Order: sequence, then C-alpha cells, then structure tokens
Amino acid sequence: MKKSAEIGVSAGRRRVALVTSGRPSAVGSLPAAAARLAAAGVTLIQIREKALGGGELVRLTRAVLAAVAGTSCQVVVNGRLDVALAAAAHGVHLPGHGLAVLAARRLVAPPQVLGVSAHTPDEVKAAGDAGADYIFYGPAFATASHPGAAGIGPHGLQAALAVARIPVWAIGGINPATVACLDHLDLAGVACIRALLAPGDPTAVVRALAGSSTSPE
Repeated sequence: MKKSAEIGVSAGRRRVALVTSGRPSAVGSLPAAAARLAAAGVTLIQIREKALGGGELVRLTRAVLAAVAGTSCQVVVNGRLDVALAAAAHGVHLPGHGLAVLAARRLVAPPQVLGVSAHTPDEVKAAGDAGADYIFYGPAFATASHPGAAGIGPHGLQAALAVARIPVWAIGGINPATVACLDHLDLAGVACIRALLAPGDPTAVVRALAGSSTSPE
C-alpha cells in the first residue's frame, strides 16, 4: 500500500469523502470524477463497487489512485482487503459485520488506514478499541441508499461522538442542504455519493459540505 496522509480532523473544516455509487454506468468515468473532486478538495475516496470482480476492482482502484496522485486525497477500498493490498491503495474500509477489525489490522499497518462503518455507539467504541483509524457513522439522514431507514440526525451522531476515541465521519443523506445542522458537532468529516457526483461545480459543493467544524486540530 502507498503511504497515506492523516485522516483525522482539519482545523475549522470538515473533511469531505466520496463513496462511489455502485452503478456500473458510472465506473468508467470514475477516475476522471476522482481527479476533479480531489482538485476541488475531497480528501477521501472510498471505492465501493460490489458488482465488480477482483481483477476489475484492482484495475479501477489503480486508475483512481493515478487520477488523484499528487493531491492529498486518499483512496480506500470497501470490503475487499485483498484488492486494497493488490492495488496498493491507501487503506481499506470495512462494512458493518464484515471482516473483524483485529484481523484486518494485522495486514493494514500505519500509515495505511483502516476505516469501519458503524451504526451504534457500542460499535463505535468496539471499532476504536480494536484498532480502527476512523468511523463512518449513519445514516445521518434518510437516504435512498438505505430505503426505509430513518436518519439518526445530529442527536444520534452526538451519541456516537460521545464514546468515540477516533475520528467520526457522518454518512447518509449528506448534501449541502442537510449538512448545515451538523456544524456544531465535532465531526472529522462527511461522506456522500450523489451530492458529489451530480452535475455542477464540484468546488462549490465541497466547500458547502466542508462547512465549519468545532473540532480541534
């Protein structure tokens, strides 16, 4: 894996992450989109393409890594530690109920990063205790990615932050219209799919999502 940058908080600003769409029609354009978003200020791209085979996913990951080379943007692979290692990604992101953090940590050593999706404060605490570097927590708001799931809102995120000892990123229904009510929370960042891949000015969207943060440096 390639050397990565710090994935924690940034002074006065939330970091912004793209989670890729999982739509086959978008895969071919992903490296170009990654380059635009990295230039606009996105600092993390999670490749989440469960329909792709291992070889295809390695090639896509390498293409995205090449597209963001020279920027501060990190690239992690969702759920496929083998692909993350083969492609020399910056790290791996484990879905809930996926590979155990302790098992992955033996192969993903700093400065490579190990992220985990969590949905309860207990899962947040357990992931941190097991050696994860950051948490994606949500869904913050109602989202088409999780139909029928109610968003936990700022209060639910605060419950996770209260027990977290590693950076927490909000995910689920994040867009420029919903993110403002999170400004008072000590979030390391926010992650989304649709808002960052929609037509328009990516720099303006990233600025809106980054907003302000009360997190320390």
